[in-house]
This record gives sequence, C-alpha cells and structure tokens, in this order.
Amino acid sequence: MADLLPTEPISKRDQTVLAFLREHAAVHGHAPTVVQISEGVGASTRTVVKAIRSLALRGLVRHHPRRPRGLEITTSSGAPLTAPHPLVEQLVKTRVHRGVPLREIAARLGVCTSTVNNYELGLRQPTPQRLEQWAAALGLRLTLTPTNPMEKP
Repeated sequence: MADLLPTEPISKRDQTVLAFLREHAAVHGHAPTVVQISEGVGASTRTVVKAIRSLALRGLVRHHPRRPRGLEITTSSGAPLTAPHPLVEQLVKTRVHRGVPLREIAARLGVCTSTVNNYELGLRQPTPQRLEQWAAALGLRLTLTPTNPMEKP
C-alpha cells in the first residue's frame, strides 16, 4: 500500500466514514464500533478499517486500538474535535464549587468514573437524559427531554 500524502484529496470512502463518525458522535456522544460504521456506510469491516487507517494517517482521527470505541475525531491540528457540552461546563463548575467528587457523580449516574471524566474533558458528549440525571445528582432541576403535550401533568 502506497503511503498517503496529506496533499492528496481524501477519497469518497474516507469522506463517508468520517461523516458517519461525526454524525454518530454528535448523536450518541461517543464513537461507533467498526461494525456500526460498516453497517452505517454499507461497506465491509475490512474497508472500514482501511478507511480508519487512512483517516488516522491524515490526522483526521486518532485510533486507540486497545480501547473500546477507540476512535477520536480530531481537527487538522490533531486536537480533539469535540469540546465539553456548555451545560457540562456549568455542571463541572457546580460540582467543583460544592466539593462533590467525580466518583460520587459517577456512582449517582450509574456509570464509571472515566465516563464522567470523558464528559468533562469533551471526549464524550452526554445525552440529554444523562445531563438531567447529572443536574439532579447535584440538586439542580434541568429539563431537556421533550415532553408529550398531550399528556396530563
């Protein structure tokens, strides 16, 4: 396989995989698995792995092969693409101000400490429901999930 030069245009396949990665991360707050990418773009897992390698060589993604869902979308400078959700920044400030340990928030949310840490660093994006749970764990009221207008309160 010939080495890729950063000046070569990105292939359609790579563009498709990168677009799927971005969309999945935006919707779910974490990277998809190779199988999910394969199903999402209609390509074999082997083709997806080649695309991931190509994107990594270009610096568009970081691949952490020993970590589950070990893909991280980056900017052209190699920095992570995502930033902490604006509400996460406020929740972190509140957590720190109140002296609540990270592990306590993780326990209240029913997730690993590393998951909350990744939320706080912007490496994962929490779902609206998770943001509501996090706020409640800090004694705050936050409503982000849509309600059914036909339901009686």
